[in-house]
Amino acid sequence: MNSEERTTSADAESANDPAAVCEPNSHETTTEAVVRALSSVSTTPKTEMEPIYAAVDPDALNSLFGPRENGTPPEFGGHVGFDHASHHVRVESDGTVLVY
Repeated sequence: MNSEERTTSADAESANDPAAVCEPNSHETTTEAVVRALSSVSTTPKTEMEPIYAAVDPDALNSLFGPRENGTPPEFGGHVGFDHASHHVRVESDGTVLVY
């Protein structure tokens, strides 16, 4: 686990606490960050997980949270939430991924 990823599943104090919190990396898409976050709380290998597109459109997710064509950060306030397998995923406007 790197310094940008914090997994808390064993330490979650309540149902409202995320099982994982992953900060975005500059070299990955939002969809890749979501897969990384989900895999950190799953016993299923990434290659065997249910495809992310079964829950959300990866292109739309990357468009919302990825950098603009001129390289500036997105001008999006809020979050997107969806369910994937047995987890709820929330992507914040800064790209932070929370898995519940």
